[in-house]
Amino acid sequence: MGARRGVGPGTNVSVQFDPWLADESQPWVTSRATGMETWTVNNLMVVGERAWDLEVISDIFNDRDKEIIIRTNIDQDTPMDTWYWHKDLYGFYTVREAYRLLHHSEITNTSESEIKIWKIAWKLHVPPKVHQLMWRALSGCLGTKVQLTTKHIPLDQACPMCNQEELLMVLWAIWYARNEVVWRDKSMSAAEVILLARVALNQWRNAQQRRMGSLLVPTGSREDLEHWVKPVMEKIKVNVDGAIFASDGRFGAAGVAVVLKSATWRELVRWEGADVREVACAGWLGADEVVPARKEAAAGRTRGRS
Repeated sequence: MGARRGVGPGTNVSVQFDPWLADESQPWVTSRATGMETWTVNNLMVVGERAWDLEVISDIFNDRDKEIIIRTNIDQDTPMDTWYWHKDLYGFYTVREAYRLLHHSEITNTSESEIKIWKIAWKLHVPPKVHQLMWRALSGCLGTKVQLTTKHIPLDQACPMCNQEELLMVLWAIWYARNEVVWRDKSMSAAEVILLARVALNQWRNAQQRRMGSLLVPTGSREDLEHWVKPVMEKIKVNVDGAIFASDGRFGAAGVAVVLKSATWRELVRWEGADVREVACAGWLGADEVVPARKEAAAGRTRGRS
């Protein structure tokens, strides 16, 4: 990319394989001739002189190569062929210059869509360590077992965390949240995504435990039934109940009811009805965290009863 051969005597510079032409983007010859892979640049010079043999060059090379070879400088004083960094005025290589060259190359080879993604990613207000993780992931240099195998390190490529149910549920919830944004224009916070993953896993586990038995209490059976008991003074009891209505013929048809009562049996808040995420919240966080947005309306209704 930035390294070039400086032509002196020309005995150690390959005509075909070394970047010796005075061209910014293509320093290699494009012409081909029999045996050229073994030629050195001194074969293109006048015998005993450090000057181009124009007759030989005209016979072998195409017009593009011929023009560039003629204007390529031959150092008359150096005793040997050299390497130099053509991006530096004095020909010296530095890490800084190499970084600038690579950065410029990545920008010129990056599509507009990729540039847009990078701009959005870098503007996100997250800690620097998260930006670094994002950069590694998008650049394909995240420190994973797969990356180590590309360095010829023999490793078992199985993920050490993929046997954890909660991790897989979180991945599913992220995909679910993505589809909600794409297809329904509904966004979910990170807390809602984690909550959805945990609740869905817990509900599925409970369903698996009960699938062999009836979910209904047998008629006439009163064993192990819980009875409501009023709370102690200065305490409030929250009663929550929910149901899924399979007869509606659509997934997610559900309802939930929440009642708050004090030790004097006075009803403080009553709330009924919810969508799927509100039902999940009621099951995981508890009613008091689910209904704050509706308390004011519910309190207005209950004041009319008290």
